[in-house]
Amino acid sequence: MHLFVLLGLIATTCAERPRHPMENPDMYQGDILLDDEDDRNALVGDTYKWPGGVIPYEINVGLTEGTNQIEKAMNYLSNNTCIQFTQRRYLDKDYLMIFPGDG
Repeated sequence: MHLFVLLGLIATTCAERPRHPMENPDMYQGDILLDDEDDRNALVGDTYKWPGGVIPYEINVGLTEGTNQIEKAMNYLSNNTCIQFTQRRYLDKDYLMIFPGDG
């Protein structure tokens, strides 16, 4: 009986936590592909910039808390820098996805 309880505790402890589908365990923070140089350096060059400094974004409906703070922070950045956040349109292929979870 004690062995059965012990095995049950081990199985529960070793069970993997459920992951959000946007999280990839092989990537930095779940959604960023890095190589060794990326771990130490920022990317430089126009190729790596958002066109015109405009960043389309989408806030996932699963994120129920903190959306007001996120939007306030994006408005602050838009008003004080050359970066502009706009809500994602259907045609936007590249965009910032904000969702609950790690990554």
